[in-house]
Amino acid sequence: MTYAVSKALQEAVFAALSGDAALVTLVGGDIFDAIPGGVLPISYVVIGEEDARDKSDVTACGAEHDLVVSVYSAASGFSVAKDVSAAVCDVLVDANLSLSRGTLVSLRFLRAQARRGQAPDIRRIDLKFRARVDDVLVDANLSLSRGTLVSLRFLRAQARRGQAPDIRRIDLKFRARVDDV
Repeated sequence: MTYAVSKALQEAVFAALSGDAALVTLVGGDIFDAIPGGVLPISYVVIGEEDARDKSDVTACGAEHDLVVSVYSAASGFSVAKDVSAAVCDVLVDANLSLSRGTLVSLRFLRAQARRGQAPDIRRIDLKFRARVDDVLVDANLSLSRGTLVSLRFLRAQARRGQAPDIRRIDLKFRARVDDV
């Protein structure tokens, strides 16, 4: 498996959240894949970090993606943030999302963490979901100066926000098996 389905998964999650009437009633169109600059809305949703691991088996080439959707609110207390979080869960848990690449096998809720943000009046709830996706098998034909590539297997990917606000980093880890000549 590769990290190739990740963009399709993020696009489908974004479309599902943006297209849900109940969630849009709570946050308007304030659903982002990065925290916007300038004056922030009272409440908003951000599609955040992601970890992916190979979950291929004999029946399919697949991966498991743990993704975080964060809810922010400057409203007093956690009530508004929890209402928005409930709406996000209603949209995503067991969702039947159509992906532009691959197939979503399952999408389930893992856990949530509610906490105060950087300013005392900001509330943040991080919702973690696990998506299982399948994709077509990709055959890697790499030319080596010495030896023969027997297999190249995707192990893990981690998407993180960088130090600067507009920097994104994705670390990919593979395992190669090479027969020496």
